[in-house]
Amino acid sequence: MLLVLGLFAAVAVLSSCSRATLATGNSNNQQAEPFSNLNLGPLTADPDGYIGEQVGLTGRVVAQPGGADGGAWRVQVQADPDESETRFYVLIETDDLEISVDDYVRFKGTLDIDPRSRFDGAGEYLPFVRADVFEQIPSYEVRAPTRNLVEPKVFDTQFEVTVAIEKIEFAAKETRVYVRIDNATERTVRVNNNRMKLFQGPRELALKLAPAPDYDRLPADLPTVMSALGILTFPPAAYDEGSLRLTIGASTDDYTVPFEPFELGVAWSPPRE
Repeated sequence: MLLVLGLFAAVAVLSSCSRATLATGNSNNQQAEPFSNLNLGPLTADPDGYIGEQVGLTGRVVAQPGGADGGAWRVQVQADPDESETRFYVLIETDDLEISVDDYVRFKGTLDIDPRSRFDGAGEYLPFVRADVFEQIPSYEVRAPTRNLVEPKVFDTQFEVTVAIEKIEFAAKETRVYVRIDNATERTVRVNNNRMKLFQGPRELALKLAPAPDYDRLPADLPTVMSALGILTFPPAAYDEGSLRLTIGASTDDYTVPFEPFELGVAWSPPRE
């Protein structure tokens, strides 16, 4: 879901006035670049010192969205999942908002003032953002954002069953392997989680059996002439080592067909300093 939001004229006037105040020298806290998740410290410490500045953040919805005047919504978002001090109120001007608690979102907008909306239920002050863009995103873009990406397009085919790696995302907390299985047989393909393993050199990385709930998973049974794409999640692998090997156990329900584990080796050239 992506919302690109038009601000009312009154909002535009208020925002322009705030920026004009900064330009006159009433604040010494002008920010050269928009605030992001990487540089939130000064903003959360002194929100009033940055009124009119641009922000572009990701985070988790931590309270049920509430209606505001004029067909708008107020959403409380925590930019850092582990730090409650990074909560914001975000105003989204839309009639329809399909967002719930624990959804992950990305928003861009202007830091502003709205005394009615700047305090949470406990009376704690929260920065307030008028959003121009607001969209729901996968949870890993907040919890474990991609640092490096490999798109190898490697595959292994046995008896009309093909297993392919479409891409690998390296993050600080996990490695995500996007796997597609194509079943061109007239039988059901069975996928065995216990036989999914990722190797880097001599090290074996065990499959995480309880990944984030919004990750697409490979089905245990894939019907005839069907394809499926899923995300396999493993502990962090080292991008700088330049290679990985994935093994997957899959076979049809015809147990006379001698399937071997599918093996897919991936190599890439990481940049050298």
